[in-house]
Formats: sequence, structure tokens, C-alpha cells
Amino acid sequence: MNKLRFCLIFEIVLLFWSLEGDVVHGMVRFSERSAQKEFAQDRVIVCPEQTISIDQLEELASNMGAKVLKIYSHTNSCIVSLPEGMEVKECVCLFKEQTIIRDAEPDYIVHADIVPNDSNFNQLYGLHNTGQTGGALDADIDAVEAWDTRTDCGSVVVAVIDSGVDYTHEDLAANMWRNPGEIAGDLIDNDGNGYIDDVFGIDAHNNDSDPLDDDGHGTHLSGTIGAVGNNTTGITGVCWNVQIMALKFLDASGSGFTSNVLECIDYMVNMKSQYGINVKVSNNSWSGNHFSAALESAIAVARDADILFVAAAGNEQTDNDITPSYPNSYTAENIISVAASNANDNLSGFSNYGATTVDLTAPGSSIYSTIPNNSYTFLSGTSMATPYVSGVAALLAAENPTFSYGQIKGLLLDSVDVVPALTGLVATGGRLNVGNSLHCDESRFSLEIYPPDTVLLPGNTQQFTAAGLLCNTSSDITSLVIWASSDALVATVDTTGLVTSVGVGTAQITASHNGIISPAVSLRVLLPDGDEDNDGLTNSEELLNGTDPLVARKPELVVDFVPPYGINIMYNNTGFPNWTGLHYLNAGTGGMVVGDLDGNDKADLIVDFGPSYGINIMYNNAGFPNWTGLHHLSSGTGGMVVGDLDGNDKSDLVVDLGPPYGINVFYNNMGAWTSLHHLSANAGGMVVGDLDGNDKSDLVVDFGPPYGINVFYNNTGPWTNLHHLSAGTGGMKTGDLDGSGQDDLIVDFVPPYGINVFYNNTGPWTSLHHLSAGTGGMVAGDLDGSGQDDLIVDFVPPYGINVFYNNTGPWVGLHHLSAGTGGLVAGDLDENGQDDLVVDFGLYGINIFYNNSVPWVGAHHFSAGTGGMVISDLDGN
Repeated sequence: MNKLRFCLIFEIVLLFWSLEGDVVHGMVRFSERSAQKEFAQDRVIVCPEQTISIDQLEELASNMGAKVLKIYSHTNSCIVSLPEGMEVKECVCLFKEQTIIRDAEPDYIVHADIVPNDSNFNQLYGLHNTGQTGGALDADIDAVEAWDTRTDCGSVVVAVIDSGVDYTHEDLAANMWRNPGEIAGDLIDNDGNGYIDDVFGIDAHNNDSDPLDDDGHGTHLSGTIGAVGNNTTGITGVCWNVQIMALKFLDASGSGFTSNVLECIDYMVNMKSQYGINVKVSNNSWSGNHFSAALESAIAVARDADILFVAAAGNEQTDNDITPSYPNSYTAENIISVAASNANDNLSGFSNYGATTVDLTAPGSSIYSTIPNNSYTFLSGTSMATPYVSGVAALLAAENPTFSYGQIKGLLLDSVDVVPALTGLVATGGRLNVGNSLHCDESRFSLEIYPPDTVLLPGNTQQFTAAGLLCNTSSDITSLVIWASSDALVATVDTTGLVTSVGVGTAQITASHNGIISPAVSLRVLLPDGDEDNDGLTNSEELLNGTDPLVARKPELVVDFVPPYGINIMYNNTGFPNWTGLHYLNAGTGGMVVGDLDGNDKADLIVDFGPSYGINIMYNNAGFPNWTGLHHLSSGTGGMVVGDLDGNDKSDLVVDLGPPYGINVFYNNMGAWTSLHHLSANAGGMVVGDLDGNDKSDLVVDFGPPYGINVFYNNTGPWTNLHHLSAGTGGMKTGDLDGSGQDDLIVDFVPPYGINVFYNNTGPWTSLHHLSAGTGGMVAGDLDGSGQDDLIVDFVPPYGINVFYNNTGPWVGLHHLSAGTGGLVAGDLDENGQDDLVVDFGLYGINIFYNNSVPWVGAHHFSAGTGGMVISDLDGN
């Protein structure tokens, strides 16, 4: 295809654990969840540029045969129907190509599982721990101590974005937010906000205004935040009285769409900015492993509306520093990421963690709270920890009504109880303590300023704010601090924190207050017409596009050079001699492959280092020595391939481990290997491609005589025979030669049969050339940018390297030489929409054929070794 595109999935799961699940080593395990990818088949999410009008957007959609269904004006996103006959991913890619569109993505469905357990204040160890549940004395948030100062949060609205709330519950009804502009039951949109009878909030899933909880999850969270206190009934929330806004996006089975989340955030921001509703905090007890540009943008809009976004860290027992979990891993300054701790002040066994990406813990194991129908039960999860933080944030906002989200966040983070067992697991090293937050000691606090390191053009301005890390003040910190710039010739800053760029260069921006000095933020001012990262786009173009002018947006070329040079990488098409070593060892016969195993949209590099070292992976461009072992065995004849076999947008690693182990797969980066076949591959090896066009990779294996070539469809099987012959030297490749959207299988059969193609998973087999490939083999890539893959073959000498364009021919010679051991690879190194061809010419080194035009450009004078070459986006830019 003409361009590598990441179709970004945002699969959200409610973050809680059932206490009636399977017990493994004394901890509760989530029930297995289907990994099948699901998204709306009739619409996509589109994010236009800020300057685009509704009329322009509707005109663009109309010209494509689509229709704008919904517009979320505050979060700058919309829902667009599919043009007739068009697939979702095709529509996403089509919108992404439009200059007025910032991003587009499928509208993914999200899932939740819930199985409640079972039965007043003495059950609430998270608020006041006397050891009543067998835990450690005072392993709690010191709510009783805080209540000596304040119990009332009645002026504050907390938006619970979840499965709705049982607003009739005996312990919640008095603390529900009620829309002052709406008259219940008159079937009129009294306040003109677009919703009829939105008394308690909205139900984005069912497209109405009744957010009654038919799942139970949102009601449980709401009880922790604000079950009515001191009413002789049930339990007590962190806030004895508060206003809970119910924003529902999940149905009774725990499923909903990303677009529903966007609508909830848009409603929340609109009610605050247009109607003056005092929304200070949103609770978000859901998470997923995939990035959504639309959601990231919506959270930033909530930040600009001064709303704190409290998010659960996740329940996968993983390190979010390595494997991000969204939305808590987005970088918006208003996010607080919450892990779960237990009654002994240890990290809960199910909880995610992260020394830099997760902020603090709160009680999350066996939390007793409200559920629908005037009932109560215990649940566990980071879902249950998150509302403690939301409730405390509301208490602080009520006590300090002029505090910004940054000040509240600062108080929360700098007032934790530091717990040795949490050191290195969360950024603060501690557990939430509301008593410390309300009875704060200014000497404990630090000062931070936002945004982080920033790039501007001369004459631009940037408003900086000071995060509210000071207590006992009712004034905004941004106006209290003293602002400073290290170089007034580069940038000046006034008393309000407004920075004006003056000249080209770098300045450090700081703020201070009563002897406390913030960490410096770097401000770099660039020439508008310069190209700092040499990616063909000027600095002004990149800033206008929202990309980083200091980082080239290009994939990487990785080469296993002949010994003793090991594995090296050329970042961002920077050319010779800009190579960086990744490992001093060379790859074994299994070579190298790349794929996004951890689902964070950065390619991971997998190398078979041979029998002594086995198969290892370098995650997230971490560099040497940050390699992780995946298997102690080395691969057999068939080597390794990567593809999304189970369709969940995480790459799966398939390895031929050789006899007697056969072919095995490492699914979803989960640590377990699964056997797919007891036989091993023949010389033709293995390839993956979506032969049947259903967005799951199919695995094709040459099992050798007499079994021939077989395919494992859709990760389910059975194995299906495609041809009784085996492949020759050139092996097998997949690519969309005819532009149909389905991968075609190209096989170099043993002589005299030559090169043949199996189109669109239907056949018949069609001959493309009577000759067989030589040492360099074959590769498919869109050299001419036509949208169809071209087939490039290194024929046996003296025929050299030839290309079969656009599935029509004739064959065209590209070079009279044949490839060496490293073979051929194709990829868009210069990110211009055309794949470039990289060839290892042996003695002549590695050369690149850019943009389907001569001349050839030398990339390195060395030749590749056994491991060959791969192209992918390792640094995620």
C-alpha cells in the first residue's frame, strides 16, 4: 500500500475485579474477555482542524457521499456516516488524507464485565481503617480527620462518566445533580442545550436524557464519591453532600462506543462553559490499551475548562511506563492516574502501576458501596480506587472554591502518605490522604508550570500556568508567582505568565513563590521557514499541522550488519553515517521482524539471536541493553513473522521453533506460547496477510513436500491447502497487487514453475514470470504511489532486480545487479506516500531507490548479515 497507516483502536474496559471470579495464587482474576475487535459498521469519528466551519465539514462529507450525523462542538469532533459501499477503514484513511481533517478513526465498541459480591460505616476501611477487615491500622485516606474541617461539597459537581447512576437510590438521590434549567417530564428542552429533560445528565449510549444505571458500576463509584453522610442509612461517601452528574455511555451489558464518551465530555464541558454549572471533577473508571486522538483532544478541552480528569490506571498488573493504558496515560495536565492499594497499604495484586505515569494509589480492594435498587456490595479494582480521589478532589474544591484543577491536583499529589511498599510503583510513592490535603503544610509542596517544553515561532505567544501546589491561599497561583525567562532576547514573560517569543533560540521559563522555584520549562523559538528535523516540512507547517518540528515523521531502517557490527538502526531517513547500534550480537537464521506487540503504536523489534540466546524483543525503541527474552529456543527453517491473527490490533508473533516443536504463536504480548501446528515450515517459510479481507491476518505456511502451501484463516482454522507444490528460493510474499483491499499471495515455486500469484483468496493461480527469484527474493510495495502494491523480484543472475507495476506489467529492470544476503525491503522512508526500495547489494553495500526514480543512494558501505533488513516506525513519530 502507498502508506503505512495505524488504524487506532480505543477499546475501553471498566476497571474493576469481581470477588466471585477465579482465585489464582490468592488473588482474583478477571474472567476471560473476547479479544475480537468490534466497531460501528456505519460511521466513523472525524476530528476536523480547529479553523474548519460546519459548512465546510458538511460539504466535504457530502462530496465523499457521507453525512455528518453529530457534531461535538466543544471537543472538536464529529460522527460521520459511511459512503455507500465503503468499508470503515477505507473511510478512515480517506478522511485522514484530507488537508482540513486533523484525524479520523473507527468508532470502537467498548466492553465491561460485572459480577457483584455482597453486606455500613464499619465496612469502609478506605475511609477509616482500624484493622476491622484484617488490614493495617490507619491504612486509609484519613477521612475522619478531614471531616473535622469539611464534609460539605454541595457547591461542587462531579461528573461520573460511566454506566449511569441509580438516581433513586436511598443513599444517592439527595446528592444527585439536578439541571436547574430543565423542568422534569415536560418533554421540552427548556434550557436549549439540545437535550430534552436532561435532569440528572444524559445517556449517550441510548441517545436520550435518562442516565439510570442498569449495569451497577457507575452507582458503585458514585457511592464512594458521595453517598449521603450522617443520614443513618447505608454508607458514607467522601463527600457527605455533593452534586453527582450522571453521564452514561455503557449499556446494561457493559458495552458502548468511543463516540459516546466524546458526547459525555462534550456535554460536561458545555454545561460548565455555557450554563455555569460548577463541574470541577470527572471520574473515569475505564481504560484501554489503544490511543484515540479524538479522546485525547476531548480531555484537553476539559482541561481548558478547568476540569480535573481522574482516571483509573488499569487492572492488568502491568507497568504503564512500558505499556501505556488510556486514557490515564495521555499527557494532558489535568489527568490524575490512580492505582489501587489494599487494606495493608500494599499495591493491589491486580493493579497496574508506573513510576512516572501513575500518580498515586487509593483503596481499591474489597470496597463496599452502593449498587442499584437500594443495595450495597463489595467490588475491587482501580475503578473502585478512582472515586476516592474524585471525592477528595471535590472536597478540596469546596474548601478552596477559587483553586484551579492544577492547584487541586498539586494538593492531592503532594499530600499523600508515603508508603515504602509503593516506592518505584507510583510517581508520588504514596497513597491518597485527604486529611493531609485539607490540613496542608506549605513547606511540603513544590511548584510546577505548564505547558511542558514548547516550540514557538517569532512573535507567537504562549500562556503558561502554575500548577496549584500551594495551600492556604484563595488566590490563583498563576498570578501569585514571579515569572522569569532566562533570555529576554529569545522570549519575555509578563506577570500573568504570558510568554512572547522575540528571537530565534532557547529560553528557560520558571516561576517562583516564597522561595519555591519550579522546574524550568524549555521554550525554543524557530525560524518559520526552517526545517529543523529535515523531514521536508517547514517549522511553521509542522506547528500548523500539530506535529513536532523537532522530530522527523519517518520510519526507521534496521539492518543486521555482517559480524562483528551487530544490529544497527538508521532513524528517520537521516542517511549515512547516522546509524545507531541496538545490539552487538548478530541475528541467527530466524532473522528479525517488527510489530506492535504491546499495542502502543510503536513498532517493537524482535530478533532471533541464535541457539545460545534465543528470541528477544526490544520494546518501544528502548535501545541497548533494554532487550527482553521471549523464548530460549531459536527459530527453525520457517523463521518468524508478525501479524494481527486475532484482530485486536496488537501484533502476534509467530515462530517456527523447528522439530519437534512446530509452529507457535505469542499472542498479544501476554507471555504464553500457543501451538498452531506440530509440523515445521519448509524453505519457503511463513508469511502473513489478510487474504480474505476481514482485518485479521491469515498465516500462510509452506510445509514442504508432500504437504505444500497451507493457510490458517482468522486465527480459528482449520488449516486449508492452497497448493500442493512448495516454494523455491524466493519464498512467499503478500501484498495487494490488484488494489482490491485483500492481500494477494505471491509464491516463487520451485523451477520450472516460476512466480505465481493467488488473487483475492479465490484463485486460480496466475503466472507472473517463468523465472524464479534469486538470493534476494521478492518484496511487495507501492513504489509509484498508485495505491496498488508493485512486485519487486531479484531474479537469478544475470537478470538483476525487476519490478512488476500495478499488476499489469511489463516487467521493468531497476538494477542489473542481484541482491546479496540481506535481500530486499520496501517502505516509505521519506514519508512522501511512495514506498522506497532498499537493497543489500553485497560487496556494494546497502542502497536505496527513492520515490521510484534513479539514482540509487548509498545508505551504508557494509552489507547485511543473516538477519537481513526491516523497516518500521520504532520511535512512534
